[in-house]
Amino acid sequence: VGLSTNPLDAVCVAGGAGGKFFGKEMITLNAALEENDRRVFLLALCDITEARGFSQVAQDASLNRENLYRMLSPTENPQLSSLKTLYHSVGLRLAVKVETA
Repeated sequence: VGLSTNPLDAVCVAGGAGGKFFGKEMITLNAALEENDRRVFLLALCDITEARGFSQVAQDASLNRENLYRMLSPTENPQLSSLKTLYHSVGLRLAVKVETA
C-alpha cells in the first residue's frame, strides 16, 4: 500500500506544543478563514476538539464542557478571547501574516 501525497489524506501533522492535529481539519480551518466561512471554521475546530476529547479540552481551557459544545456550534459567534483560550488548549496559535500580491 503506497502513501498518498494528497494533503487532504494526511493522517496528522505536528501541531504546536507537541500536539497532533488531523491534516484535513487544519486545511479546512485555513480555507474557512480565507473564505470567511465561520460555520465551516467552527465545525473543523469542533472536529479537532472532539479528537482531543471535549472533557479534556474543556478542563485545559477552564471552560464548562456544555459551554464548549455551545461555543463550537455553527450557529454561535464566539468571542475572540474564548477562541484564543480554546486554540491554546489544543496547541493552536492564530497569527496574522502580511498578504503578498
